[in-house]
Amino acid sequence: MLIPQVEHARIAGVIAAAWNFRKARPGGAIMSAIANHDHGWAEVDARPTLNHDGAPRSFLEMPPKESFSIWTRSIAHLAEMKNYSGARLVAAHFIYLAENEINMARLSPREAIALGQFLAEHKKLMEQWKELETEHQSAGLSLNDLSKTNTHSDVTPLPAVPTGTFAEDLRLLQVCDQISLLLCTDFTGSATIADIPYLDDCDSITVTRPNGKFGLTLTPFPLRKNLRDHISAYVIPRKPYASDEELQQVVASTAPITQEFLLSPA
Repeated sequence: MLIPQVEHARIAGVIAAAWNFRKARPGGAIMSAIANHDHGWAEVDARPTLNHDGAPRSFLEMPPKESFSIWTRSIAHLAEMKNYSGARLVAAHFIYLAENEINMARLSPREAIALGQFLAEHKKLMEQWKELETEHQSAGLSLNDLSKTNTHSDVTPLPAVPTGTFAEDLRLLQVCDQISLLLCTDFTGSATIADIPYLDDCDSITVTRPNGKFGLTLTPFPLRKNLRDHISAYVIPRKPYASDEELQQVVASTAPITQEFLLSPA
């Protein structure tokens, strides 16, 4: 089953919208950013490629320079929507991945240069977007007005209420991203996610996959109520493919399915 990265990001947005916020909750601009944080994958999702084993290449197997390009497109999409707070948030998300998840020792000289350029460019842009946020607020434009730019109708619009700190919003993106990835991959067993935002009495949650079910249990439960939704995916034969073109033809000729899922307490 192939789940597009754009679909995974939509589910992260659905999870964020269902979060059990206690005192403050992010505005629509932040929620739109979470739901659209992998928008740069759209063209890659449409033309999947193979790994060395002839299987569809996962997001973890992308060459570094290609990842930087995808991240750049994702960030730029939000900036083009004039969602500057969202662009800054998603830039921070990918900067964190670039600085903490990439094995620098395995980068070629050109890849190392590309990484440095990505980091420098987007750290500078983050400062510019922060200034634009301030200008918007000074002009009386609520960042929640940007929620109408969200292209995913499944994400419930949020009322105009005070937003949390940038660090909390970034951690919300990261946690919802992790939960969605656990749901969308072949994860089994249990995993612990620490540093849970917007929940005063919860430092970490344990995520498990119920046997034989497409869903997750979360303990303690961070959402307002059980979350039942769906994922759009492509079911293709599990076999080695001879070429990228063969894989792309199979995907293009396959109608997507809708797979229901449930997030619930243990």
